[in-house]
Amino acid sequence: MKKTILFFILCFSAMLGSAQTNNYNYKEWPKTKAIKINILSGFAGTLNLSYEYLFAQQWSIQNGISYTQLNFDNSRRQLGLNGFQYTLDFRKYKSIKTAWNGRYNQYFVRFAAYTYKDNKQDSSTQNKIINYKENLQGISIGYAWGYQKTYRNKFLIDAFIGMQLSVPTYYSCSPSQEILKDYKIKTNEENLATNGIGFRGGIKFGYLF
Repeated sequence: MKKTILFFILCFSAMLGSAQTNNYNYKEWPKTKAIKINILSGFAGTLNLSYEYLFAQQWSIQNGISYTQLNFDNSRRQLGLNGFQYTLDFRKYKSIKTAWNGRYNQYFVRFAAYTYKDNKQDSSTQNKIINYKENLQGISIGYAWGYQKTYRNKFLIDAFIGMQLSVPTYYSCSPSQEILKDYKIKTNEENLATNGIGFRGGIKFGYLF
């Protein structure tokens, strides 16, 4: 079911991205595409890239993919977080005069899948190393506000913040949650990226073409 939903999202995005429109003047507005990178994601061990396509004076569609890889390893603890997110954004700019620029409202849907690995070793485990692994997946819908500014009709800065509601689609834990509770280990089943209400924000740098 998850693969089917993701397949239809990708197909719908591709159809909109390739659609032709006559709602703009090419002489005044020759560029309809932009590639962006979220410069804040790097601090969280994430590479976040997106492609925005402007298909009307005020409307655009944006595809985003991000990959996270965080690993912490020393003599006492081994921790790892790996996964990806795919985000589909529908954006409406406020300005009816200047394309790409100004305030905008953004509606989005996102699919996230993560693998979390950790261990615990203390008196509650009788000094035995307990390794555990969690797989988390979820679909989110949300709304964001932002502001975008272009420079020399080549570069852009895009800043936004919003909220999302995430619904889990899959969760597994090894060993079982019951065993982990015996060792007072808190699981990540309520991770806001895949379950619950969370925030979304960032600052992107992009190139128009």
